[in-house]
Amino acid sequence: MSSFPVLATAFREQIAKEWSIRCELSPAMAIKQIVDEAVRVRLLSEPRTLPGNTFTDWVKTGKSPAWAAQSILYLLLKSGWIPQTESEWAGVAAILIRTGESLPVAGYLELLGCLSPKLDRLRAAGWIHAALLDQKLFVYEKTRKMLRSSKSCTSEC
Repeated sequence: MSSFPVLATAFREQIAKEWSIRCELSPAMAIKQIVDEAVRVRLLSEPRTLPGNTFTDWVKTGKSPAWAAQSILYLLLKSGWIPQTESEWAGVAAILIRTGESLPVAGYLELLGCLSPKLDRLRAAGWIHAALLDQKLFVYEKTRKMLRSSKSCTSEC
């Protein structure tokens, strides 16, 4: 099994392509739907007009802004899509916890309750837990690295 960040990143790079295949809309209509969903769930404060080739670029490069990935995930889940692979589950969990970064642990239980009944909640809980652990490890490593660099600076300065 691959590490969580590798799995999550692989899905994150494919999310626009997954929506492109599933929605069967023109790039201009697909991006409009993504922006509308982002406004609806308050990822964006107001609508933006983005050209369709922006969506095409996201599909080709695998790089999209975080708000767009979150919006696409919501659209995928609303359309009845269900994650099947480890990469899809890791990616979904990583995006969901990013959405609720400021939530207390109890907030994740509420988040879990809001997921589609079609999703295996126990499996989703496991992946969300893995995403939370990965996030904590990332913060720990980043903090440790900053502390080490500040110690070396004070001894050299």
